[in-house]
Amino acid sequence: MVTMGHAWLRQVTPGVEGTLPTIVVTGVQRGGTTSLFRYLCSHHQVVEPLSKELNYFSLYYGRGPQWYRGNFPALTRGQITVEASPLYLVDPRVPERAAIDLPDAHFVAMLRNPTERAYSHYLHNLEHGIEPLSFADALDAEPERLERARRLGIESRRGFALMRNASYMHRGRYPEHLQRWYDNIPPERLHVIRSEDLFSDPETVLNPLFAQVGLGPDPTIVFRRTNHWDDDEHTQLTPELRHRLDESFAGPNELLASMLGWGSTWDRSTAR
Repeated sequence: MVTMGHAWLRQVTPGVEGTLPTIVVTGVQRGGTTSLFRYLCSHHQVVEPLSKELNYFSLYYGRGPQWYRGNFPALTRGQITVEASPLYLVDPRVPERAAIDLPDAHFVAMLRNPTERAYSHYLHNLEHGIEPLSFADALDAEPERLERARRLGIESRRGFALMRNASYMHRGRYPEHLQRWYDNIPPERLHVIRSEDLFSDPETVLNPLFAQVGLGPDPTIVFRRTNHWDDDEHTQLTPELRHRLDESFAGPNELLASMLGWGSTWDRSTAR
């Protein structure tokens, strides 16, 4: 509520107008977006917005562009600002809106092994009291839950919340989500990063992105992964469920590799 109030205050304050973001991190949830956002904001030329997940293009588009600008700082020469809202990747309304309103921005899609991402999503919901079911039962319930979300409508608060919380497998079918972005954003401004690559070698992954948006390398950035779950001892991701998910994602992963020109997507060596 404090962030929302600051945005409205800046909207009506004469002479105070934020600068729109140069980089927008679009997803995925539980895919390293918090780590990437922190790395970006640690760069000496990047000024942090009021909040990481503004969700303007999905949840709050009706508040208008002045509200959106109110969440960003006024910048000096050589500075940029950023946003990171993981919902953007899977919300079908976002790519066209973002293409119109941010015609010069660069968009970054973080993609994690979809099997691991689905389970991490479940653990997140479990921790926050959102998910009452076991992981196996939640996967079984997903089709009916998503159908209910569609009937309620993505524009409704209940429908959107259900889609956001119950989409364990849906979010990991990356090609269908990415295609909407490629239909609206030039490929030179759409950057797809494998989360595991960011985790293992963040400097190598980030320096080309910095260069493309006019930033130089910054040796002062401390690369430290955040929001990592270690659930191996009492995991619900049994070999049987892992096989089920891996099989479900095999087709989309193959299509993704073809779409992006990757030699492969994920195997057990890149699971985490």
